[in-house]
Order: sequence, then structure tokens, then C-alpha cells
Amino acid sequence: NGAYNNVVSDGNGKFYIAFGSGGGVKYLPNSQSTTTTAPFCDEKIVLFDPANGSVEPVNNTVVFGTIAQMILYSGHLYICGSFTNFGGVAANNICKLNVSTGVVSAIGTGCDASVGCLCIDGTDMWIGGTFANANGVASVRIAKFTLSGETWTQFSTGPQNAVSTMVISNASGTNYVYLGGNFTNANSVANTARFCRMDASTGVFSSIATVTTGTVSQMILQSGKIYLVGTHVVTGAGQMFSIYDIASNTISTSTLYPTNGAGP
Repeated sequence: NGAYNNVVSDGNGKFYIAFGSGGGVKYLPNSQSTTTTAPFCDEKIVLFDPANGSVEPVNNTVVFGTIAQMILYSGHLYICGSFTNFGGVAANNICKLNVSTGVVSAIGTGCDASVGCLCIDGTDMWIGGTFANANGVASVRIAKFTLSGETWTQFSTGPQNAVSTMVISNASGTNYVYLGGNFTNANSVANTARFCRMDASTGVFSSIATVTTGTVSQMILQSGKIYLVGTHVVTGAGQMFSIYDIASNTISTSTLYPTNGAGP
């Protein structure tokens, strides 16, 4: 019931699928299976096997909120979105789920507003969203969580508004976190609206291209290029579907971009 909004491979031919707000797998608890008026439960994550078409609800994924993204790392699904409780465990907008045991754990005290995206680089998980605090410390729209030691790194300056998507690359010679969203600037640095980069070591922001309007809603990193989709318009390059070449630091628009609609 409802539309799904995130898919993650389990590495063995199956896929974890998360449903958006209002969606989920509807079923009656066994104890109430004969009571037609009993409330339905919403498991927000299922495991889909394309080999036989089976769909199994993942236990302890009832959440009255929204899942924005999932990442599978070392036997855990790291899950972010907009929620304060996940599977009966108090968790502020981010948590982890042990896929073997079904145990849900909070990640520190979480973030004080929605988390829209996650990105893993080695043992570092970068976190982006609308929040102003992460694990109880000021961190403006972006934070880092070290998976090996489960420690947080906060950034007291950041984008002015929501970060929707992130990728990480060192193809330019520097390890940069590339950010997309609907922010108009990042730490008041010129020409950092909607698409910019941050030095992963120093936290310093720098501009890439002039994006005049709209939102960068998703980015994909492949072969030294970042593919951007959304409702954004890039000065001199066009709209909705742009390609950024990291090595040359140039951005262009694909001839395939839509002319009468927005990207995802």
C-alpha cells in the first residue's frame, strides 16, 4: 500500500524496499486476525526476492513518519527520514536496524529535524538534511558519523536550507563532499546555491556552478562525473538534468534532459 521511495540491494540478489509516507505492508497482528475492526500495522520496509516474486515484511520497521534513505553497511540498515520512533525504539530521524536480529538502535540522540540523505565513505557516514543539531551539538544541515567508533563530528556552519542528496569523491585530488538541495548558499559562500562542495577534511565550502532556481533532488557519481536531476536550472547549461565533470570542474546539460517536467 503506497509508493516506495528507496531500494537497497542486500548483496545476495534480494532488495530492501522502503515505503514513503502513508505506505507500507498492511496486515493484521496474529492475535487480532479475526477482528476486522482491528487497526492495521505498517511495516515500512520489505525484503523483495525477484527470483520468485516474494515480498517479506522486515520486522520492527513500523514507523509513523517517513523514510528518506537507507544504506546497508556491515549487516545493518542505516535509515534516515522524519520520525521520532522506529520499531518501538525512540530515535530522532536516524537509526540502524540489524538485518539478522531485527534489533533497532538509536544513533546517539539523532538529529533535531529531518535527515534527507546518507552517504558512506570508508567508515565515515555523512548525514544531510534540514537539522541544526546532531547528537545534541550544533551542526548545520550536515554531520559525520564514524561507523567504526560510533562517534559524531559536527559542523557549526553549513547550507542555509535543506540538503537533499550527497556524493563523495576525491577525483579532483581533494576529498570533497558534494551537496545538492534547495539551499541558496552554504556558509554565505558566493555561488553555492543548490549545488556545492565541502572539503571533507577542513569543512570549507566552495562553489562549482551557478544554479539559479529550483532544487537538486538527486545525484549519482559514476566514472568521475556527477549526474544531477531535479528542478534546478544551471546558468549556461540548462535545466533538470546536468552533468558535472569533477576533473575539469565543468558542468553541462545532457541532451536527454526533460523539456516538460521535473526530475525525481
